[in-house]
Amino acid sequence: MGDVPFLDSFCAGCSRSGRPAFSLKQVQCPHCACSGTLIRHSILYGNDPDSSAHQVKRGQRVLCSNRDLRPGCGHTFPIFLSEVLPRHTVTATVLWTFIQALLAGLSLRTAAKNLPLALETFYGLRRKMRIKLDILRTRLLGSRSPPHSERSDPLLATFELLSTLFAGNACPLAAFALRFQISFLD
Repeated sequence: MGDVPFLDSFCAGCSRSGRPAFSLKQVQCPHCACSGTLIRHSILYGNDPDSSAHQVKRGQRVLCSNRDLRPGCGHTFPIFLSEVLPRHTVTATVLWTFIQALLAGLSLRTAAKNLPLALETFYGLRRKMRIKLDILRTRLLGSRSPPHSERSDPLLATFELLSTLFAGNACPLAAFALRFQISFLD
C-alpha cells in the first residue's frame, strides 16, 4: 500500500505552512515542537462503513524520530485523511448527506433512513454536534460573518453557515478539516 496523500489530510495540533504542498519536514511535532524530525511510520486503517468485513485507509501514523543524532522525542501521532472523522465509523461524506437532509427539512429518522448506519448513530451524532456547537460557531464565525438565517435551530443555522463558507466543495466537512486542521466532531 502506498503512503497517504497529505494534500487531503489534516493533523490536529500540527502547524502547517501556508504552501499547498504538505511536507512532514515543514511540520513541528505536536509533542516536542521539533521540526525536520518527522517520518512516515505506518498506515492507519479503520472500519469500512459499507462492509463489516473490510477496512479502509484512514490516515497515516507519523514518528518524531530520535534515532541517530536527531533531536526528536520518539512519539508517534496520526495524520488523518480529511474524509475521516476520528473515533467514528461514519465518514464526512455520509455525515454531510445526513446534514443536507436535515437542512431540507426532513426529520432525523427520515434523513438517516437510506444511510449505511443505525438510526441511533445519527441521534448520537446530532447530540454530539449540539454539544460542540459553540466551538464550531466560533471557528466558522472567525472566517466569515454569518449570513442572515430564518432558522430558529442554532444547529441548522450553523450548517447553513458551513455550506455557504465551503460552497464550492463537494463535502464541506472535509473542507472544514483541511482549513482548520481539526475534525468536524472534535
